[in-house]
Formats: sequence, C-alpha cells, structure tokens
Amino acid sequence: MAQSTDYHTDDDGAAGRTTMNFNTDFRYGDSGVPVGSTLKPFVSAAWIEEGGSMDDVVDASTDEYEQGHRFEASCREGGSVRLLDDGGWNITNVIEELDDEDTTVDFGLYYSLNTATAATAADMDLCAINDLIERSGLNLPGDQDGYPDFTETISAIIGGVEMSPMTLAEGYTAFAQDGERCDNRAILSVTDAQGNEYPGQDVSCHQAFDGEVAAQVNDTLVNNAEDIPDGEAPFPMLGKTGTSNNGTNTWFAYSTEGLTTVSHVGTWASQSEQDILFDETFGGTFYEEQLYGGDLAAPMWYDYMSSVASAYPTGDFSEARNSPFDERRENRYWPYSLAQGPDGGNGGSDNGDDDDD
Repeated sequence: MAQSTDYHTDDDGAAGRTTMNFNTDFRYGDSGVPVGSTLKPFVSAAWIEEGGSMDDVVDASTDEYEQGHRFEASCREGGSVRLLDDGGWNITNVIEELDDEDTTVDFGLYYSLNTATAATAADMDLCAINDLIERSGLNLPGDQDGYPDFTETISAIIGGVEMSPMTLAEGYTAFAQDGERCDNRAILSVTDAQGNEYPGQDVSCHQAFDGEVAAQVNDTLVNNAEDIPDGEAPFPMLGKTGTSNNGTNTWFAYSTEGLTTVSHVGTWASQSEQDILFDETFGGTFYEEQLYGGDLAAPMWYDYMSSVASAYPTGDFSEARNSPFDERRENRYWPYSLAQGPDGGNGGSDNGDDDDD
C-alpha cells in the first residue's frame, strides 16, 4: 500500500498532510470514496449468473427512468421496488455518439456507457447484484457486515458507492483467479534471529462466482485493458477504469494473472464541484480539462506493474467454454477505440461515470 499524502500527527489542515490511511476503510483508515465505473463488471457478472450473455442487447437509449418506475427485486416485499427519487433517474454518457442506440452488454461495458449498465440492471433482479457484490467482498467502509443495497439506492449501480482501494482490489482478484476471492493478509511468514520460520496469517478464500462467469466478463475486460495508446500490452491483463463524483475521483483497477493493483487519484475533503480534477498541474503536466481514470491513475499503474509484474505469473486468463465470441481479442468495437477516441484523437479510456444521485 502506498499513498502520496504526507503523514503528520499535527492535524493542522496543511495542504498535503493527513493522519489517515486512504488505502483501507474505517477499521484502519478512511471512509472510502465513490468507485465509479469500476463497479460495472460486477453488474455484468450478476447478469451472466442470472442466465444472460455478454452479447445480449439492452436498450442503452433510455436515459431517464421516471419516479415510480418499478425494478425487479426478489428479496423485497412484493418482488419489486419503486424508484422514489424526486424527478426520477436521469443518466448521461460522455460518448454522445452512442447515446441513442441499443447495444450489447459487452459493448456497453467496454465503452463504460452508464445507460447500458442501467438498462442491464433494469432487465434483471437487483437482488442478484446485491448478492454477487456481497460474495465478492465489496463491503461499505466502516461496517464489515454492510454491503451496498441497490434496491435502496438504484442509481448507485453506475458507481456512486464508496469503497476503499484495498476493498476494490480484493474484489477484482476474483476476475483474475477464475472467480475465487481471497482475503488480504499482511504477513506471509516470520523468521526470527535464529533463522526459525513461523507461518503468517492463514489464507481465507472462497468462490465469489463461477469461473465461467469470470471468463465471460473477462472477454470484455481483457479488451478494455489491452487497448492502450502505446501499442501492444506487455502481458495479458484485464480491468476497468472509473471516474466518480463529477471527476473528483479517478480509478484504474487492473490485474495480471498473478497480481491485482488498484490505482486511485482523487480529492478527499469536500468532494465538491471546485475539487474536480482539472485546471491543475500533476507530475509536471497541466490538465486543462476534467481527468478520467486513464489519465493519471493508469500511468501510475503501468509504472508500478512494469517493475513488479514479472515477479508473479503473467500468463493468459482462462477462456470461457460458452463465450458468445469466436475470438477473445478480436476488434468487435469498431469504429470507436478507447485508446484513440471516436475522432482518432487520444480519447482516454473512461466514460466519465458518476454519480451519487
């Protein structure tokens, strides 16, 4: 775990100082920050568990669900819940060219279309998403028994859920390890001054979701991760970017076969409009426009993984037995490229997703 903010015991509010560990949650550190689109692969996994496919078509043109709209929720009385938000639920996408289209679940996840994720959730049981999120260990900060309830806050499906980077990293290991998720542990072993070795913490693992489910979602996540501006990926990898709270927090949650790393760049104190990451200089580069997960969090991830990835397995991920696609890495996303953008320029690799509506 690493963070750039200086640790200082005097809580004087000076810039760049903190007494808080932002890597983990309330038990040891912070209250967490909204995860944005990094949550979307888990919605896709729940869709497949419910009998869906990544090439199923959803109505991504729907950008508004009116107050009172009913969503299926088998775990709630009556088997459904109503959208109670005043004014309903209004959804936007960054890639405007894709606003008014039906699209596949795969295409929607690749381009991080908020309307596609919302449509996926609207066509399934919200309780199935709750269940998979809990099995994946994506707990809310501060309460180890507390998990997001999308039947209560439906709009959180597109990323307005607060978690710590460590929590998100643990959840993503399941995609790299055929659906198996293991709790983190800090001590592998202890060797004393006489050379005697003692075991560290026990490994606690469980199957969060089936390996076939992981492999089918990975068909998309591999393409998402390996579409990079600098050309061919140095090793097989999978993952998802995220941007939340109108650009106050950006994420890069990616895995190789042997190592999952989550990179987060964001603000903390007020999370208000004035804290959006733009018109600022980071690492010697001035960013005039809002930043996304591919702008700062991604280069941090690449720098780190370029140094350490080879110390762990870097083979390919398991392929799905029943994948709807003939070739995992085929270019089925033309004419848009996350690396080049729809107009041929460097469009980044995130859809600018939110929200805390």
